[in-house]
Amino acid sequence: MSGSKPSPSLVSNNKVHSTELPTTLGTKTQPKDLSVLAFIVTILFNHICGFFAYHFVVSAKHSWQLHDYKKAGRHSKYSVALITLGIIIGLATYALAFSLFFTLHGDNACTVGQSHDKNWNKQQQWSNEMLPI
Repeated sequence: MSGSKPSPSLVSNNKVHSTELPTTLGTKTQPKDLSVLAFIVTILFNHICGFFAYHFVVSAKHSWQLHDYKKAGRHSKYSVALITLGIIIGLATYALAFSLFFTLHGDNACTVGQSHDKNWNKQQQWSNEMLPI
């Protein structure tokens, strides 16, 4: 039968093509999506490193979609390095700020409305004595 349709068993080997990109192509693996982590670094730790890390995350995704896997891997590595650097710089900045705060204020933590200046109370007392009643 020359005009008959083939049986379903012969057609079952056809593959359905999807529109999604594969996560692996041979030995190539898709870079991880670090955009949320880059955003967290931008907000909490270091704005500059976080912004550039986000840029490289987006660039790595774009390069992967264009099948430029070498560039995608390179930009993914840059984003990881910038995220790490941003966290380190941010933690160092927080440590410096807290150490300066506690070094300058020391144990003289005051309640609301008081001053750290010990001479201020004497000056206030002196000015109250000098007021005419």
